Amino acid sequence: MVAKSFSTEFGKPCIWIEDIFVKQEFQGKGIGTRFLDYIEQKYPNRIFRLEVEKYNRNAIKLYKKSGYDFLPYMEMKKRCKTLEYKYRTQY
Repeated sequence: MVAKSFSTEFGKPCIWIEDIFVKQEFQGKGIGTRFLDYIEQKYPNRIFRLEVEKYNRNAIKLYKKSGYDFLPYMEMKKRCKTLEYKYRTQY
């Protein structure tokens, strides 16, 4: 899945790549590389961002091979309880 946004940090449209999962028996067969190549061709002239867990060495190897670098900072988040509650009670 990908999410489109605009990166003020990089001054151009941004594509967030979310939730890539390749079953272990299919890893190492080029599926991840082909997926990343496809996304880059589909969305030219963009910044591509993704998150990866420290322990996921195979994914890190794939992303580095595909030209991704680590950012020099950590990301943070906060859940808005008011909106979560409102959403749950509406449906």
